[in-house]
Amino acid sequence: MTVIAIAVADLHLSLTPPVARSVETDWLEVQGRVVEQLHDLADKHEAPILMAGDVFDRSNAPPELVNWAIRNLPPMIAVPGQHDLPLHRYEDVGKSAYETLVLAGTIQNATDSPWISKKAHVNGFPWGKEPCGLEGRGDYPEGSDIQIALCHRYVWVKGKCYPGAPPDAALGFCRGLLAGYDFAVFGDNHQPFTAKLDVKNDKGKIQCNIVNCGCLIQRKQNERDIKPAAWLLYEDGQIEPHYLDTSKDKWLDPEDEPEQLPLDARLDEFLEQLGVVEMESLDFREAVNRYLTDNKGVDGRTKRILLEAME
Repeated sequence: MTVIAIAVADLHLSLTPPVARSVETDWLEVQGRVVEQLHDLADKHEAPILMAGDVFDRSNAPPELVNWAIRNLPPMIAVPGQHDLPLHRYEDVGKSAYETLVLAGTIQNATDSPWISKKAHVNGFPWGKEPCGLEGRGDYPEGSDIQIALCHRYVWVKGKCYPGAPPDAALGFCRGLLAGYDFAVFGDNHQPFTAKLDVKNDKGKIQCNIVNCGCLIQRKQNERDIKPAAWLLYEDGQIEPHYLDTSKDKWLDPEDEPEQLPLDARLDEFLEQLGVVEMESLDFREAVNRYLTDNKGVDGRTKRILLEAME
């Protein structure tokens, strides 16, 4: 049976290793081993790679890393995840390293709804944009099109989520959003799973075959037991994992991890919780102004105090 696409997500490219992988002597080489396996898969199956977001770990990736990505990544059809977007805002994608890959031709935006073969068509939904169910199959020839939703959105099933995951992110709540799709590919939740949902199309019901790809590179101790995979999407609706070779990976012993992160890392973590992320510098004025613009519920007195404090 023909492989129509290879689905991956959450690559999180970075110039330096995360704490849990800090014993690696050449982090670009580690990431290169993963990228090389993607090249091999794409060549073997002559199928496009669909990337469901978070190509980079930070939207303002340094030029050295961006240049490395242009030279080494295989061509991909992608949507940006929140880590690809300045301040997690799709409106600012033009300021991102992700957009540089688009301009370089390394990435084709799935938001342009490309055909990936004579039969398969991709509909892209980046971070912050809900999947839009297909009321009908458009003008495509009857029986000849396969509709794929490529999404960066947190979804979960039992046993594949963090404690207290929001109920409205449960996969079952997506049924209406996925109406008309044969496949749905998700990124953001680093715990991989596959599932099936009965969804509606213009002629009744079809089965939507779902893969949440999981992390492509393990970066944290709680991801150590995850088996990174690229997922093969077959023409008949099957989804099969191709597990990557991670036998050369090295990990810091959990007992050797610092109890307290360095100040810069702790500040980054604090700012991320506030949504003040992916910035070239700690530009609090820009962040506060953006917050006040986006949150209409902030009362006038609070706005005045914040603005005066920045003077």
